[in-house]
Amino acid sequence: MSKKAKYVSNIDTGVLHQFSGYLDVLDKKEEPTPESLQSFSSFLASSQNLNALVQAFSYYSTVNDHSGLSQILQKLVRLIRLGISYQELHKPCSTLIQDILSTHNIKIFYRCLNNQKAGITNPALRLLSSSLEFRKGAYVDLFLDNFDLSLKVLPQLLVPIKSEMEDPSKCKTKSSIRSNFILFWVSLCTQANPLTRKDLLFNNRKIITNWIKYMATHDSYDTIRQTLTFLDKYIIEERSYKKMTKCKIFGDYIPKKLLELYGVEAVRDEVHEFLTKLATDHEVGLVFSDDRNMTDTTGASVTIGDHTFKIHNKLIFSLIASCKPWTDLKQLDLIVSVLSAVPELVPCYNYNLGQTIGVHDPKLSALYIAESLLLTKIIKLPVAEKVLESNSPASLVVEYICPNSLRRTSFSKALSTDIGLVRHIGSQLLVDVLQKLQKSYPFMNPDVRNEVLEILINQRLPDFSLIIGALNDCYKSEPYNKLLIVNLLKACEYYQAVLNQSVPMTLPKINIGQENEFKAIDLTILESYLKFNSDSQQSKWFNAGTAKNSLFTTILRLPYRLKEAHMRTKVVGVISNLIDSSLSFVDCRQENSILITQAYALVYALDQFSRYVKNEEDIDAICKTLDEAISRVMRTPYRYIDITRDFGKPMSPFYVAAIEQAKFATTDSVKVWVNLLTRYMFLIGEPLDSMKKVLLKYWSDDQLQFDNFESSLKEFCSLFYGDEEVSFIEMVVNYPVSKLKKAVSSKVAMSDIDAIGLLRRLQLLASDETMRLADIESIVVELFSKLANYLAQRTSSQYDAFDQVDLFKTKYWSPLYVNGIHSEKQYFVAGLLNEMLYSLFELDHSIRARLTDYENYVHNFKSPVMEEQQILASSLWVLDDSKLLGHLFDPTIIQSKVLELAALRDVEVDANDLTKVADFVTETSLHFYVKLVSRTNFEEFQIITLAQKAQQNELVYSALSAILRSNADIARVLLTNRGPAINSSVHGLNYLITLNEHAESESLRLELENIATEKLQDFLSTSTASNVPIYVKLLAGSASSDLFARLMEFPPFYNNAAYIFSPESAYYVSQSVDNVDLLKQWCSKAILYSTKMFAEKDTLPEKFLTFISSLKELLLKIDIWTVVPPSILNSHLEVLFSEQWIRSEDILHYASWLLMTTTSKTIQHSKHVQLFINNKFNVLNELPSKSNLSARFYSTIILYYLVQVGPVSNFDVAKRILQFYSGSLRADDLILKHILMEIEQHVGQSWLAFVADWEFLDADSYESSTTRFITSSAHGLIVNLSKKFINNSIARFSGSCNDFSLPAAKKPTWQDWEDFLGHNSVILEHAVISDIYERTIYDPEFIMLLIVNNDELFKTQQDYVAVDVRRLVETDILQFIVMNMSNCNEEVRHISRKILQSCYLTIDTELKQLTELKEDKAKTKGSADRAKTDVGTLHLFSFKDRLTFKVYLGNLLSTKEECSPVITIMLSHLIPVLNNPGHYLYEKAYRYILGGSKFRPFDIPLLKAVTQHFVADKHLGHSRFDENYYKQLSWVISTLTKSLSHQDDLKVINRSGILEYLMALTGSPFLSFKHQQEIVHLLHKIAELPNGADLLIRSYGVLSFTEIQRLRLSTDTVSSNFQLLDWQRFAVKAHVTADKRAYEWTSDDLNRSVKRVLT
Repeated sequence: MSKKAKYVSNIDTGVLHQFSGYLDVLDKKEEPTPESLQSFSSFLASSQNLNALVQAFSYYSTVNDHSGLSQILQKLVRLIRLGISYQELHKPCSTLIQDILSTHNIKIFYRCLNNQKAGITNPALRLLSSSLEFRKGAYVDLFLDNFDLSLKVLPQLLVPIKSEMEDPSKCKTKSSIRSNFILFWVSLCTQANPLTRKDLLFNNRKIITNWIKYMATHDSYDTIRQTLTFLDKYIIEERSYKKMTKCKIFGDYIPKKLLELYGVEAVRDEVHEFLTKLATDHEVGLVFSDDRNMTDTTGASVTIGDHTFKIHNKLIFSLIASCKPWTDLKQLDLIVSVLSAVPELVPCYNYNLGQTIGVHDPKLSALYIAESLLLTKIIKLPVAEKVLESNSPASLVVEYICPNSLRRTSFSKALSTDIGLVRHIGSQLLVDVLQKLQKSYPFMNPDVRNEVLEILINQRLPDFSLIIGALNDCYKSEPYNKLLIVNLLKACEYYQAVLNQSVPMTLPKINIGQENEFKAIDLTILESYLKFNSDSQQSKWFNAGTAKNSLFTTILRLPYRLKEAHMRTKVVGVISNLIDSSLSFVDCRQENSILITQAYALVYALDQFSRYVKNEEDIDAICKTLDEAISRVMRTPYRYIDITRDFGKPMSPFYVAAIEQAKFATTDSVKVWVNLLTRYMFLIGEPLDSMKKVLLKYWSDDQLQFDNFESSLKEFCSLFYGDEEVSFIEMVVNYPVSKLKKAVSSKVAMSDIDAIGLLRRLQLLASDETMRLADIESIVVELFSKLANYLAQRTSSQYDAFDQVDLFKTKYWSPLYVNGIHSEKQYFVAGLLNEMLYSLFELDHSIRARLTDYENYVHNFKSPVMEEQQILASSLWVLDDSKLLGHLFDPTIIQSKVLELAALRDVEVDANDLTKVADFVTETSLHFYVKLVSRTNFEEFQIITLAQKAQQNELVYSALSAILRSNADIARVLLTNRGPAINSSVHGLNYLITLNEHAESESLRLELENIATEKLQDFLSTSTASNVPIYVKLLAGSASSDLFARLMEFPPFYNNAAYIFSPESAYYVSQSVDNVDLLKQWCSKAILYSTKMFAEKDTLPEKFLTFISSLKELLLKIDIWTVVPPSILNSHLEVLFSEQWIRSEDILHYASWLLMTTTSKTIQHSKHVQLFINNKFNVLNELPSKSNLSARFYSTIILYYLVQVGPVSNFDVAKRILQFYSGSLRADDLILKHILMEIEQHVGQSWLAFVADWEFLDADSYESSTTRFITSSAHGLIVNLSKKFINNSIARFSGSCNDFSLPAAKKPTWQDWEDFLGHNSVILEHAVISDIYERTIYDPEFIMLLIVNNDELFKTQQDYVAVDVRRLVETDILQFIVMNMSNCNEEVRHISRKILQSCYLTIDTELKQLTELKEDKAKTKGSADRAKTDVGTLHLFSFKDRLTFKVYLGNLLSTKEECSPVITIMLSHLIPVLNNPGHYLYEKAYRYILGGSKFRPFDIPLLKAVTQHFVADKHLGHSRFDENYYKQLSWVISTLTKSLSHQDDLKVINRSGILEYLMALTGSPFLSFKHQQEIVHLLHKIAELPNGADLLIRSYGVLSFTEIQRLRLSTDTVSSNFQLLDWQRFAVKAHVTADKRAYEWTSDDLNRSVKRVLT
């Protein structure tokens, strides 16, 4: 009898066969027909058929029919892939996927995966992958809801089996389980939304680890590329991920393992590109921008050997530290790219390199070659300017110049080895280091410069004598290693130039006369030797001897002989070194007309002559002339110097000798050379008149081919230039105007000679009498542009500096400036010169130091010519304040500019000078004159003088008005000395109006009203008048409303916006609000006019903005919504809130006034809110800063009043406003919080329901300073809590004494809001801090309520709320909560206490659970060990200080008596100590916490434990006077100083006895300067509290104590001076804050006591 089967088959085999048939048909066809797809879809549409497929899937799994299961899995995969491709199959495939991913069927996959056999597991994985890819991941969430990703088998699927370990190629096939699982995992992560993907990567580290672990050895090339693509596209390029999120995903492990892929040849390029992007891309990579100050100590700590570095990019450092650049060139390139993009890593990496492979060991090995290449590239990286200019330690700066691996011994071994290549590499590294030092040296902070040199000389660089020895060794055998010689000579040059070290050298004989053997490198060697030793055998460089030519002439011939493009410059350098110190040539470095070394003229003349004649005999003849000339002038220089004196202006003696000897030249072309030499000598500044006299004497002919320079250029070009390439300098000076612009348009000046060529050509063009300005204007502008670009490049370059040629010296630019030549061209060129210099100054203000000559020239130049005066006026920007005021009484044009610059610079001008200059004030200078007088104090007689001068110059009345507004006390003087003010003048009228406002003279008022009435009557009669708005303002105080009403009906008035919409008209209407008809008429027109201006103008005129501001008084008096039709006002606001005007503070003020004075419900508030918050110009879109703080505040006021009008039911508004909100105590954020509360009340829903994710930004993270508090993503809101801001909130806590509530009035006035903003700004110190957002202080009420809703920190259990106390401690949030137990806001205190109670209850519960586990351990072996790895109980073992914090919180909560704020705040500072067992105060803090069941309200925490060394109280612990005493005392003093905030704290100070102890301690000789300062700062803080100074003076005799300190301190040392300054500041502060009782107690001796301290 057969055994009965356990399972009965209930599958429909017919359906399966039919299903297989359909698949076979569709698979065979390249493109299925619509009919076949429709037929298959109809088959699948039957629920019976689909159920049969699912049942078969389930049945085969249940009965372990592996063959059947494998087949059905493969068929389902084929089906879903067809469904992905064809729309007809979407619906049945969707139903199928939902069935197989259901809670019941998902377990079938568990069996398939646990089976770990390719035939079952691979199809299952493919089925999951296809299901996840279907409809672009529509069923990812369903899968994640039902599938348990914590299955232990999942990570194991990624581990190659034994056979694959032995033969990795088996794992690289598509049939391997690992390969299929990677495809599944990539599909899952790719199709998941970014937030879900992040959770998958965070919570499945074992999967990620096993995935990456075997990638290099067991994955196919396609799989590796797929992995890299996923990491790049879905992590690196994912814009919703912050850099911290990406860093957490990658960690240290993934990037390090990816380095192994460099060993896979097929993917080397891809992995290199990926890692480079990962580690260098500042936008999407893992690079955190290092924009900190280099002395900043923030960042992650990295310890290498005995050095610790603070860096922001620790993960990237770990990556490059794991690279092996000595084995792979691409890894070397990666390191260099990273160090270039992240300079902060250079010192750190250099130290790590030294620790890894030791000191650079010069042995001919692959390691040595590779390391040398790496070091070379590191050395050549540019040094960040902030590194050089900061106060960074010298040891850090050295690493940017000479890496740690390069030591003195390294260089010494390299230079002394017998291996030529090693010697060359060592010398090249040495040159690179010295070159880097030379470039960096001028920009180093002077404080560290000498220390850097000391480290380099003593530890890194070889001894100079060693280099000389290596150099001598090079000449011991031939052929000479010239490249090595050049390197060593370069090193010697740098030693001399930078380190100021030199020794004599002997140059081996170089037969430079054998021209066919002489190369460019020989010239370089020769130049170096000549720089070092003028006594060598080559010192007679001007004598030919037995050679064909002298060394001088031979070198001059090289450019033509070698025909190398760069040879001219090289030859000029050598020749210049020879001749610059001789008497044969006028020194261009002195104050003379020579602009640059004459070597240029010699080289260009001979080279151009040689290229012209192309005849060696002619060239030899000229060279003989040169030999003879230089020989003669060098042997008898004074003879030729005396001769030059006969020819006028000083010129070079060599020129005389050359012309003298040219007569004997054996060539007919000598005159060509003479012309060329004279031409180039002239172009570099030699006096042409003197040279012509020389020609006349020796040649009896002073005619030159370039006598008329511009006219001769066309012929010159045709003669000397063909098709060959022409240098920039030759184009500039030799091309005619017709050809010049096109030739130089695409060229740039690259050297000083090019710039000098530009200057000379500009001078020649300006002085040429045959050309008009119109002929040369465009080319002059082009040449100035080239010159400006060159100067900008030279001045902005970090390293390049002017050496011999300082183009800002007078002799270079003075011929282009005003110089007595009165021509249109000269004025034009002078104006462009000034414009260029000003542009350079604007580009870099540090250039002012170079402009001293220009400043002095402008200051001293005087001219009666108006055109020159205009140029001088435009040049006054270069003068300093004192020199500027020296031109106050110059001609009017200059005087106006002086007044303008003085006003713009806020220069203080003497009252007498301003009084004298009043006669010359013009309309142009009036504005600036008024600005100056308004901030100047005038004596009474000077005021009277100005009033008299005003009768001759009516503009002075405006100055008198300004003086009146700034000093109303002079109204009496002016009223009695009024004189006949000019009533018809706008200035006179304004003056009389201002005088009337301050003098309150009835007669003057009546007089003004009569004038106004009369003038306006005339205006109504004649339609012509001036100053109409002023007359309207004068009517405001009278009963002449009829007159204004008539004006409103008068076309010349109401059609003129300057009249009807003037500030004066607005003032009149504000004084006539009782006239309803007038009010309605004018206000309606004003609003319509304003709407039109807002809608049509791109830029609002200044007059219109003044008019808008003038409406304040009117808008604050009336409810304009009852005066003007609401439709007009709503349209007005609609235009206003839609445009860019909401960036203007004036417009924001105006909009606030429109809204705050009304109770009207006709405002279309919902529409206006939407427009306002979605306006891209809204300043709330930006992070808070000092520049936009006020604008943000007024923007929030607008939103506040719009929300007050009626409920905002659209929750999208709240979401948008949340993105403006920073969660801070700033005034704008407090208003936004109130608005959000209002919206939530109306909507009945909390915005927290829309939170999709929480981010906690590290304090050292760059993102913490650039990321908004709440951001939006496609999946909801993201809350970004910043640890930096929490630390700010702790360090700058002021909640115990400062109220941050909104104005208490039911309807706050404008002044209430202004006071609220001012109070808030003072508390948060906005006036003294620049980085407003980085110094954000969180709103404690909001933050505490917010974190309670974070499920990661607070989880609701059955009978209590479980709190992750450890996380609260580590993030400093717990300290913040405890600190707010002292908040002056009762509601905040209540929230804080409730949270702490939950923390206490959680700790208590967890301690009980631990006890139960320990009891279980005793009963069941291994149960406790399992608990440590169990997810549900793992958290119980991760917080070891739980018991300590239970006692701490218990004591805090059980303290019934109200503690003073200082006690609570100091107790909060114990939390970081208790969380750090390595803290020097941990033991004392621990015992202090255990010392009682509650904290004493008047005992300063740890004070007794630190200061009382022999105590009986066992809870204080054994305390002794040791090395930690002063550190502990410092903590107590500094923490107490930070914690003092409330007047009640004085009671604690008084009762604790700490002041007596500290004041006695100041006499200790062991007390350091730092601790002395801390004590003084504590006294400062006490004096700042209400009654604090009184307490110190009356109870502690602090004035006498301060006098004693004054007498005790000497002024011999810097530290004593600092201490004295601190005590003096304290005495002044005590004096300022002392009250009446303090004065009585000191018997009115307080002033004298303070004076004794100060003197």
